[in-house]
Amino acid sequence: MINQNSNAVNLDNPFWQFSLAVYAKPEVQTLVLAMQDQHGVNVNMVLWAAWLDKQQLRLPENQWPAVEQWIQPWVTKTEEIRSLRRYQKLLVKEFEKNDSSVSEQAKYLRARILKLELASEQFQQALLFGYTKKSVDSSTDKAHANLFDLLGNHWQLPHTYFEQARSLLI
Repeated sequence: MINQNSNAVNLDNPFWQFSLAVYAKPEVQTLVLAMQDQHGVNVNMVLWAAWLDKQQLRLPENQWPAVEQWIQPWVTKTEEIRSLRRYQKLLVKEFEKNDSSVSEQAKYLRARILKLELASEQFQQALLFGYTKKSVDSSTDKAHANLFDLLGNHWQLPHTYFEQARSLLI
């Protein structure tokens, strides 16, 4: 249960709204899911870096590993839910071949798992948004360097990912 005091997690925050808007673009989905599937990148952290850049806020470069470690327990649980959803997708296809009534029930279950996965992603983003309040600097001239720091320096992805992400997300 989420505590209702000042430390409560804000699920419907400006970062979440930004993410919903940019992720609705198919080219953004393609890019960030490719980074996730091919390089193990955390999509929420990519979106957070882009949102910070757009807000002209700056996370010190040396804090990216700490942020990643801090949210890792929740990321692990989200990945477990994602794996279950992907497995469920395979089951739905198998049942479609044999029994349409079971297939419909399997699709319903998969949709519920997808909602759970989305809620878990939203909670990750709420944690990152909360981190913004305590660790991000708004008085720096390098406010647009978060995405580069995360993709290029921390995860050491090819520069083309940074260029694509910057053009699509900021």
